[in-house]
Amino acid sequence: MRIPRYIIISTCCIAVSVLGIVAGYNLFTARSAGGLANNLSALSTEAPPAPAVPVPTPASTPTPYQPPADEPKVTAGTRMIYEYVYQGDGQVETTEELSPYFLIGVTENQLKEKLAGWDVVSFSPEEVLMRKTLPGKSVHYYLLGVEDGYVAVYYQSAVNGTRLKEITDTPVSVLSKDEQARLEHGIQVIGDENLARVLEDYGS
Repeated sequence: MRIPRYIIISTCCIAVSVLGIVAGYNLFTARSAGGLANNLSALSTEAPPAPAVPVPTPASTPTPYQPPADEPKVTAGTRMIYEYVYQGDGQVETTEELSPYFLIGVTENQLKEKLAGWDVVSFSPEEVLMRKTLPGKSVHYYLLGVEDGYVAVYYQSAVNGTRLKEITDTPVSVLSKDEQARLEHGIQVIGDENLARVLEDYGS
């Protein structure tokens, strides 16, 4: 039996179409597989290492000053001399004492740190001379009193306290009773000029 021509042509067209579909599918599958493999390869690549976090180094503690064993130090018997120098008139007030307990054992450098407002003029285990400069003029305070029956003059200072300056030639007995009582209690006089005037009044 002879097959009609149109059937043969239709069968060929269908076969070609099927072959084209299969070839396209195979190509698509190959490309998809390659892309997936590339993606997986990229994902499997090792990630770059995280940046290192800096670790702060602990602050170094300064080593305290250790004086040499033979360096001179203040002792319990050191004489501490303090000079107060007034810039306005150049007057100097001096006071002296044995070293206080909190200075025993300190060196010259340590003393400068403890008494920052003072200049260390000289330093030895026997004697330390300190000096402080003050602005303005010195104001001298005096106290008039009685010493051995005579009018006496005392220095009066916040630094040195009260100490005898001189005993005048004026006997207390020649003064009035009221003035004698005042002298017994002490009469404060401020300044050299006022002192000279009061002593002149007593001597006249």
